[in-house]
Amino acid sequence: MEERKIGMRKILVAVDGSELAWKAMNKALQLAKSEHSSVSIIHVTGEPVIRSPLTAQTSSLITGEGQTPITAIPESLQKDEIREGLAVLERARIIAEKEGIETDFIVKSGDPADQIIKEAEKNYDLLVVGFRGANARFPGMGSIAEKILERSPCPVLVVK
Repeated sequence: MEERKIGMRKILVAVDGSELAWKAMNKALQLAKSEHSSVSIIHVTGEPVIRSPLTAQTSSLITGEGQTPITAIPESLQKDEIREGLAVLERARIIAEKEGIETDFIVKSGDPADQIIKEAEKNYDLLVVGFRGANARFPGMGSIAEKILERSPCPVLVVK
């Protein structure tokens, strides 16, 4: 009986500008070349949360221990986030173009793990992520990669 090869038609790779995200993207492009797959590159702009300092006037608004009211996000911070995201995607486009791989780009806003999982639910054969992202503060696997591993509807390749 002939062995049937299970191919990857659709690969999703998450990039956040970190060194490990670029390694993950390069691995996804290599796989795409060998498997003749399409590649979608997702970048999620986080929603920065700025909490106001606790004062006597705001303490009456608190409904739970340790919570403080959320203030509006300054427009300059939002613009910085957009600018950084565009720079990440432009670098991704250049890398993919050099490899001769056509890609499509997905930009989402919100919790990175949630948004990546939602996209992965659209019948991808493989999700490729870096071991640790740009916002990692401690050694080891990043919390986003951990959440993705726990909840992904498709196989996940974690690159380090």
